[in-house]
Amino acid sequence: MERNLSFFIRIEKLKAARNKEKASEREIYNLLKNAYEKRLMFRSQGELIKYLKDNLKDKILPSKEIIRKIAIKVGYKIKYFTKRVDEEYEECPICGSPLTKITTYNIKGEPVILEYECKLCKFKTKDKKDLPIKFKFIL
Repeated sequence: MERNLSFFIRIEKLKAARNKEKASEREIYNLLKNAYEKRLMFRSQGELIKYLKDNLKDKILPSKEIIRKIAIKVGYKIKYFTKRVDEEYEECPICGSPLTKITTYNIKGEPVILEYECKLCKFKTKDKKDLPIKFKFIL
């Protein structure tokens, strides 16, 4: 019986979420710009999202990737901590932009990849298996 009750509660929450208005990127940009001007830093992505939810009350937020992109546009620098994973990624794991290869040549004249870099958020990694898992938004 409890299982059926929790199912109906989830359905009601989903119905309520459909009626909520989505927060625009402009609204999020303005909030983050104000926070940046007040010199607010966020120790984690969760803290940043809590700040946005508190100020946007009953609006639905976009994805975490979009929020990170907006924070970068405002001027926040993102410090990240990585974890080793099995699969390689092709796009920047922070903002979704393409990664560019930074190469050099060895003594034989063969190209050697030094690292991968994102032009938008300045994410750098020597190995595409290092995935950022924790973020800090600093001034």
